[in-house]
Amino acid sequence: MLPPDLYIQMKAAFKKYDTNSSGKIDHMELQNAFERIGQKMSIDEVARILEAMDIDNDGEISFTEFTVMVASQVSERPPEEKLSEFAESFCILGGNHDLSGVISRENVSELVERFGLTIDVSQFGDELTYGDFEKLMSEY
Repeated sequence: MLPPDLYIQMKAAFKKYDTNSSGKIDHMELQNAFERIGQKMSIDEVARILEAMDIDNDGEISFTEFTVMVASQVSERPPEEKLSEFAESFCILGGNHDLSGVISRENVSELVERFGLTIDVSQFGDELTYGDFEKLMSEY
């Protein structure tokens, strides 16, 4: 699970960049966000970044996609924190904070493909429980 202070910071940052309050960050908002931090980006550069972050391919960045990106930027943790990292990832992918519920194999597959990971998700059904996800990630 994400630490509450990190979640609050991510929510505030997302809201700041979602200037039209649509609940998603589009290409213009993303370009403006980079300008705010002093990074001039061409529309082509912004489009490439958006494409890399846009898991569901709707042309915009949802809060879930934003959290996946932020979580992937967090530095590598010590081995004793791996299970906590798995739990955070499970929640980010749509699982419940109490680690109940399921996440879709399709979402996991898209992330695996997008980041070029060598994880075989075909051994699972359409949905993964936390136990399935933990087993999958432990093999990686």
